[in-house]
Amino acid sequence: MNAQIQKNMHTQSGEQNWEERYQGENNRLQEVSRTEPVQEFSRLVATIRKTWEDAPGYWYGNIMLCICGLYQTAYLGQPGTKEAVWELAAAALSAPDKHLSFETEVRLLYYTADEPLQNNSAWPSVRMQRASWWLRVWKRIDTETDSRYDATDMPALNVSPPQASGLPPGVDPASIDNHAWREAYNKTIEENRIKAVYYNQQYTLRRLGPEFKKTATMWLTDWYTKKPPAIAEIKDLLAAWLPHYSEADAILDIINERMAH
Repeated sequence: MNAQIQKNMHTQSGEQNWEERYQGENNRLQEVSRTEPVQEFSRLVATIRKTWEDAPGYWYGNIMLCICGLYQTAYLGQPGTKEAVWELAAAALSAPDKHLSFETEVRLLYYTADEPLQNNSAWPSVRMQRASWWLRVWKRIDTETDSRYDATDMPALNVSPPQASGLPPGVDPASIDNHAWREAYNKTIEENRIKAVYYNQQYTLRRLGPEFKKTATMWLTDWYTKKPPAIAEIKDLLAAWLPHYSEADAILDIINERMAH
């Protein structure tokens, strides 16, 4: 259900060309990862990144996830692959004007999670940046989750045309000669597309949200109990991203308790 709905979200909203481009680039990446060394794969990645800078956030996020995944599977353990994944994921998360899907942001963050940040010469500023990313997604969970969501009220896989048309569900609207029936059918299709977008978003928030919060708490409390101390900084970040949330107090309590020992 998720994959089909995600496709409906974007192919029916004027982005068919980007879907075709994504499929083509994905096939190229898959082929090169099967047959070529990591150096050749990295050259292809550099070319693709330049040509995808203007892609819509959904497809841009997908291509970056595809690249990260192939680095980790096809070139696992080879020198430089972990660093490449960390850099790609960080670039996607900090890309301006890219509204990535919630699931994409979560997966990209997990790709950055094992980076040894303390080895970075700019560790304090990097820590603040990474903390902001995790808290930004946490806020998305809390602000985008709708308590009225009903998991049993699913969108239709195939919308039925007006019964009077005598045509089966999922038929092409262009095949309906009657103007009024065709317009009514198009309206129903669009309503179902909107419902599918909502359903998929709410399903994903509930599927990934609780575990994400546990993981975010683990990393935030780990980073902010390491030197140099930055209690004021994490307080400000929590106040900015999670105001009035008890989870923010719980994170601070863990940090303060560890710092006291």
